[in-house]
Amino acid sequence: MRLRKEILNIAQYHKVVFVSPRFIDRYNINNAIFYGIGRAIPTKEDPRFLFVDGNYKIKVTKQILGYHSIPKGDDLVPSISAASILAKTYRDEWMEEMDKRFPGYGFKNHKGYGTLEHRKNLEQLGISRIHRLSFCKFLRSSESDPSLFAE
Repeated sequence: MRLRKEILNIAQYHKVVFVSPRFIDRYNINNAIFYGIGRAIPTKEDPRFLFVDGNYKIKVTKQILGYHSIPKGDDLVPSISAASILAKTYRDEWMEEMDKRFPGYGFKNHKGYGTLEHRKNLEQLGISRIHRLSFCKFLRSSESDPSLFAE
């Protein structure tokens, strides 16, 4: 949290965008990334040059000055590192809140990552509203309870 506070104090611009699990399941993770990037871009009165972590040819409809995709950018470019820290700390905070709303899944511990604990909790409790069905495909088998996949 200390780094997040420092980043927020010096950043000229930042915006954290959450994309729903249903959106990701419907349009796939790459399109969700493009959608999130598009929502994070300021209005066309203030176009920006973007640095993007990864190896993407981004698709945005808003006016930008340009962009540069950089594999491992969070290790190489300070603004991408800062964005990564903001995204992770806000997501971790959100997962801790989801731990209260969906007890038993252990979101506070694993933060939604596909750990063994997370997978075991899913096998026991089934899928919650905040799970991506695309993540939970490992649960499908001939013995799966069909109610696990009810929306």
